[in-house]
Amino acid sequence: MATDTSVLSEVPTTEGFRASPVSCKPAWPEPQFTSFYIFPITGLRFRPHWGCSYVGQAKMVKRQTLIGLGFCVGRCAECVWFLHLEMGSIRFMELGRIVFFSVSGSDMTTVHALKGGGEFLRRLQKEEEVQQSLRRESRRPKYSRFSQQELGSCKPMLTPRCTVAMFVSLGVMCIAIGVYALLASWSVVELVNRYDIFCIMKYATHANPMITVDEKIAFMQDATKRKNCTITMDVTKLMKQPIYVYYQLGNYFQNHRRYVKSKSERQLRGLAASSSELNDCKPEDQVNGEVIVPCGLIAWTLFNDTYDLSTNGFSSDNGTVFVNKTAIAWKSDREERFNNTVFPTNFPNNNRTTLANASQIGGGWLNESLPLSKNENLMVWMRTAALPTFRKLYGRIETDLQPGTKLTINIENYYNAYGFGGSKKLVLSTASWIGGRNDFLGLSYIVVGCASILMGLVFLYVHWKNPRPLGDRSYLSWVRKSPATSTVTS
Repeated sequence: MATDTSVLSEVPTTEGFRASPVSCKPAWPEPQFTSFYIFPITGLRFRPHWGCSYVGQAKMVKRQTLIGLGFCVGRCAECVWFLHLEMGSIRFMELGRIVFFSVSGSDMTTVHALKGGGEFLRRLQKEEEVQQSLRRESRRPKYSRFSQQELGSCKPMLTPRCTVAMFVSLGVMCIAIGVYALLASWSVVELVNRYDIFCIMKYATHANPMITVDEKIAFMQDATKRKNCTITMDVTKLMKQPIYVYYQLGNYFQNHRRYVKSKSERQLRGLAASSSELNDCKPEDQVNGEVIVPCGLIAWTLFNDTYDLSTNGFSSDNGTVFVNKTAIAWKSDREERFNNTVFPTNFPNNNRTTLANASQIGGGWLNESLPLSKNENLMVWMRTAALPTFRKLYGRIETDLQPGTKLTINIENYYNAYGFGGSKKLVLSTASWIGGRNDFLGLSYIVVGCASILMGLVFLYVHWKNPRPLGDRSYLSWVRKSPATSTVTS
């Protein structure tokens, strides 16, 4: 191969470089840089900083470009000649004691020439062995078409006919589900009676007309007066058991941050509660220096109205409607959250009739002889509600109520909802596969279905009014015809 020696002579020499015997004769007259040790640095192609760290702190001195070199390959005991720089652009740099060539536009990435090549070669071979060992121990995942997302895939072509059919089909399905859900909701028989106003006005007198909030609060906080009242409910449709009895509260924000935090979960589980956890229970954390169990505002405001149901006005055993209050709480609450070794202790409401300050009266009282795991009304109450109007399960009636039945409910109206402008209702309801009575889900499905059908009709009208030809499928990549096939076809 012919080589321009005038170009090669421009390569500067470096004093101190010793010559090395070469096992092959270069194709050009021996140039001045034959004293260089030249190595094929395969590992340093990916680690160019390794050579710099070998010499120490490096400093670039000169840069020059050489064009038109041939090649020469040779080997000796401590060095390797390797030049394969076919018409490549070479940058000459001298870094400390290392002289190397960085190649661009060629298959060869890096060619090194340096003093003391034997030592460098041994270190390089050791480095290569380490890298090969690391490659063998690599945690690179096994190749698969799935992991590399090379599996075949398909994408549907949405033609006008297909789009209209999809919208109409979706609309029909949504309307069918909505009608089914709405019929299930309408099949639920529900009786609702608001009693808080009736029960307080029953005790209105000329001296205390129960008009202002202060008058109502004063009456409710008077522990010496009973607050019972009687309401009636008429059953107009067959109510099949189980019939769920709820109490409904309005304008009651159980989701208030301070209220929600006012409890000790460790105390309910029978574990030792830290002082910081008991601080969350304030102001209902201690009484007379002793810890309250269960502590906190949630337990202290336990709902304490009671309902005694009977049919057709009878109060004897044959007319009493039994309300089952077991298994009304979550199973996880009964078995895990509320421990069977924890008993109510120092609960303020348990001695409400002897409180000197009647304004401290909270909610219901707890039987100190029963563990918390047996008090399911407390468990239901401590599942705080997310909205200001909510229902909580009071019990279940496990007998059918026939049409024409008149229910008489004797209520102990102890819970003071008048101070915050709340409301109290008694609710009796059956259930369907969708739960209680709620028309929202069914109406939502019907609205979405109607909107979907309307969109389908709009697409159909646009396609009928302004038709346009579809694209040619032969131009798609997976059905594109080869030139040979096209030639034969033509």
